[in-house]
Amino acid sequence: FTKSSLKMHNCSSRGNGGSISAVNFTQIGGVVKLERSRADLGGSLWSQDMTLVNGSFRVQGSFSNGGGGGLTVEENLEHHGGTLELRDCVVQHRLNAHGGCVRTEKYVQTGGGALFQNCRAV
Repeated sequence: FTKSSLKMHNCSSRGNGGSISAVNFTQIGGVVKLERSRADLGGSLWSQDMTLVNGSFRVQGSFSNGGGGGLTVEENLEHHGGTLELRDCVVQHRLNAHGGCVRTEKYVQTGGGALFQNCRAV
């Protein structure tokens, strides 16, 4: 993903990633805005690896049944620049709720700004 704008809202999946499911997701610039999505894992996005180099990546109001109310990144989430914002995301599971905003194995931030606000695992 480079310099365009991608906006998705009210998306759902019975599997992974309510809006986007990708093995590798890389954002080099532009704006990605995902709102009110729901899925079993990764309310808005599921990916094996995710890299944010620049641009703006925003998730708001997403829901997951198991992990990562906003995002599930199975391996590496690398944030090198730009902004990463997750707001009002929820994970709901009777036994095993993980990561109200983000569920990942490894998160590395070397630049940019991150905001995680009002996310819950219940």
